[in-house]
Amino acid sequence: MAALHRELRIISKEPVEGLWFKHESPYDVDMISPISYQLLAERKGGAFALMRKMYDERYRQYIKHHPDYTFLHATVVGGNKMEDPTLYEGFTYYFQLPEAKIEKALFTIIDREELMVPTPGLVGLQTAIDLWDHLLPTLSAPSVAGVIKIYPRIEVLLPFAVEPTLVVPQIEDR
Repeated sequence: MAALHRELRIISKEPVEGLWFKHESPYDVDMISPISYQLLAERKGGAFALMRKMYDERYRQYIKHHPDYTFLHATVVGGNKMEDPTLYEGFTYYFQLPEAKIEKALFTIIDREELMVPTPGLVGLQTAIDLWDHLLPTLSAPSVAGVIKIYPRIEVLLPFAVEPTLVVPQIEDR
């Protein structure tokens, strides 16, 4: 597993070329996608679904997305403080995005607070990568807000499904 982890680090700073994204999930799926808040409530409880909906709502002003569905949350490989896939007990999915899909995505930087105005497309991606590189020494260790650990990261919000290229299985299957 460790070799896979090292191979997937950002190979190039150029957007798209050599860039990998990752999504963590407790579910074994062939496609990772936004889900309805109703399904989220069934899986994780109504309070969690409401909290996620309020969290997602602030991004809808920057990018169009159906109001009854979550965004697919991901991060840039190499652009987060939760990099090692063996530390997550569930499934870790890796994928790449063509430029046309990146143009439909939204990017920001999260630490204890949002450190960047959410920005769509390649401009958002490049801004997030540049800002991440600049801020990296000042970013904090994971902090806890309520019941959720906040890891500093480049936050990627996708209003569409993606097919993962690589999967690190859940801990029981490793």
